Amino acid sequence: MNHSMLLGLLLFVLTPGVAQNTIVDGNSFESQCSQRRRMDAGVKLDDTEFMKATFCVGYIRGIVDVLVLNELSQTKLVSKDGEWKTPCFPQNVTNEQSIKIVLKYLADNPAKLHYTAYELIVFALRDAFPCH
Repeated sequence: MNHSMLLGLLLFVLTPGVAQNTIVDGNSFESQCSQRRRMDAGVKLDDTEFMKATFCVGYIRGIVDVLVLNELSQTKLVSKDGEWKTPCFPQNVTNEQSIKIVLKYLADNPAKLHYTAYELIVFALRDAFPCH
């Protein structure tokens, strides 16, 4: 058994048995991300609030990684309605910039919070970095 297979098996065994059975919706995601906005405004967060802020950032970063990898592999992400218009990231985009873009989009678009967190992140980044 090679090392990567052994590592994968180990990670699978160590993963908690309870999995999230629903996709994160925009309302709960915005609630978590509001803690990040509070933190950015200088508010000292308690441990629970800090965990929510950290979840928000980690979720955004994970989706950005998927989008960048798909862009690099030239794979199109497809929704139920057809093909996504995915963002085209400039070379020098930072994690912090992506996070700020998504946080602003969530705050500015409460009427769209019925979408999934994933969709909202794609919408925000696609609007900021459209493909030409």
